[in-house]
Amino acid sequence: MLLLSSFIGITLGFIGAILTGRSIDKNMDHRKKVMHVTNQELSQYLLEGRKQFFIQILLTLLMCFFGIICAIVILLMPQNVLMLICNIGSWAVSVIFVWAIRPIKRIQIHMRLKSELEKQM
Repeated sequence: MLLLSSFIGITLGFIGAILTGRSIDKNMDHRKKVMHVTNQELSQYLLEGRKQFFIQILLTLLMCFFGIICAIVILLMPQNVLMLICNIGSWAVSVIFVWAIRPIKRIQIHMRLKSELEKQM
């Protein structure tokens, strides 16, 4: 029961991430804008981006924690349908959060922009 609910939640998360990606890609053709950012604005964006990234990581860890708590409750009370639904939902949202923020790629981009900004100064 636990494996089934976790599998369903993770699958729903991947499907949601794929559909969101397709929707974004479909509407990107007419929304591309070229911006020229100054070094001061770029450093401000990097600082604000780091703060937002930290909050997003905490939210993702919180959702994974809720998934683990729901899994423990399902193990203790296997007949509880509400916890089964909560487990499916928490795993689906966790997968979508990880897909949306892409932590490794975001860290790499942040480090690269920071190093280029330091080279220019």
